[in-house]
Amino acid sequence: MKGQVQVVKMLITNAKYKWQPINRGDKIPRQAIYCGKDGSNDCVWIGKSVKDNELGKINCENNKQIIADGIPTMHNFWSHNCYIASQNALILVINETKKDMYKYNIIEKEML
Repeated sequence: MKGQVQVVKMLITNAKYKWQPINRGDKIPRQAIYCGKDGSNDCVWIGKSVKDNELGKINCENNKQIIADGIPTMHNFWSHNCYIASQNALILVINETKKDMYKYNIIEKEML
């Protein structure tokens, strides 16, 4: 089963959140939920399809750009039923945090 994931992560929160529209080339919002790297070593965020609300991942255009200037931009959205990449999606954003989520989770850990 090449390309299929057998293990998933679950986010449980009581924080206020919203699903924010995002398109290819848009900056990843600072309070978006970063969930690590995928099998291709791309940084990914929680997203869902605009068409049918299916959950999936949003990857960024250039992982090295994040380390260089701290500003990732959306590249593609992928989900289980998405056979080709989508250039628009909804991204999960936590309203209550003041923390720069991707800077904290990606840049700080890369520097360690």
